[in-house]
Amino acid sequence: MNTFKDYAQIYLDESRCEHAYSSYISNRAKVNRLIKKFGKREISSIKHSEIKVWRGKIHKKLNNKTINDHLSILRTIFKIAVNDGVIAINPMQDIKTLEIHILEPCPFAKDELIALQKTDTEYVTEKNLLFLAVVTGLRICEILALTWNCVDFDKAEIQINKSVVLGKYKLPKTKKSIRKVDLNTHAIEILKNQFEITGHLKKRVIRVLQKDNKSKVKESVQHVFISSRSKKPFRDVKEFTIKFFKGFLLKAEVKKRGANQLRHTFASHALTEGLNMEWIRKQMGHTSIKMIEKHYGTWMNADAPDYSNQLGEALCDVFEKKATLCSVAKPGSKIVVSSWGGISDRKSSAGNFGVCTAGKWEIKRCA
Repeated sequence: MNTFKDYAQIYLDESRCEHAYSSYISNRAKVNRLIKKFGKREISSIKHSEIKVWRGKIHKKLNNKTINDHLSILRTIFKIAVNDGVIAINPMQDIKTLEIHILEPCPFAKDELIALQKTDTEYVTEKNLLFLAVVTGLRICEILALTWNCVDFDKAEIQINKSVVLGKYKLPKTKKSIRKVDLNTHAIEILKNQFEITGHLKKRVIRVLQKDNKSKVKESVQHVFISSRSKKPFRDVKEFTIKFFKGFLLKAEVKKRGANQLRHTFASHALTEGLNMEWIRKQMGHTSIKMIEKHYGTWMNADAPDYSNQLGEALCDVFEKKATLCSVAKPGSKIVVSSWGGISDRKSSAGNFGVCTAGKWEIKRCA
């Protein structure tokens, strides 16, 4: 038989091969909803007008993005039937996607970060995780998968080479997401504190799904962050949010928002400090600066090669530390210094700049 359910199953089998596990699970839930509506019918009997009527009925129940996802799946299912010669015309033809309202980022302001920093909690690991996201711009799924063999204190950097979703480890979705991330003073201190908690724990074996969505590479690792409750690695962002993040914001009396806003917070504060958008892109693992431009506006010109420590200096008051030029930096790094001695992202009238040599800053005057 050539029922809608038959072709929906073909689509699902293809999705399992081509998409990440989390994407497949999401697609399967949508396909099941479509099968409830059209499943037993011959696929050739489903009309264009019926789909339009169905879309109208679900319009009040689902948001536009979710509806569009269903429409996209329908297009593919009917296209398979067209290619098989079972139907002549795809009934999805001329059915347009709906406009999507994109929510603006809601980053944490400095006073909110200070409130979070001052809020005590027994969940030290989770609080460390939260602030590492703020000062590095990492995705939460990347931090949850971070292991100690990927942390290099000497070079002040970490290697991002995996993420975890629904308890499944996989390679990052783009080549740019596999990257080295600079660590500023605060990030290093957070990680050193965390090392005292998890740096000496027994290794665990994980299997990391490769790009072919089939092969898995076995790794014996020590997770940087594990749940303070279960003493096991977090399965995903949802678990971190439910078991810690949501309640911690409430305790700190900080406006409720998703954990992904920690990453937006990094980008917003970095741009406010005038950091180079290309450096921000590399830190965050975007393929281009278009995503940053789309969400955060135009680039504020900067002339400060050691951007990681500039951001670290900017957030010193969050961590109740005095801003200093003697922060962790790579040899030869430069930070422009204003005539009054503070760090600036632009040349001052005095034209001074700092050069890092053997971990110390020497103030020199521009020629």
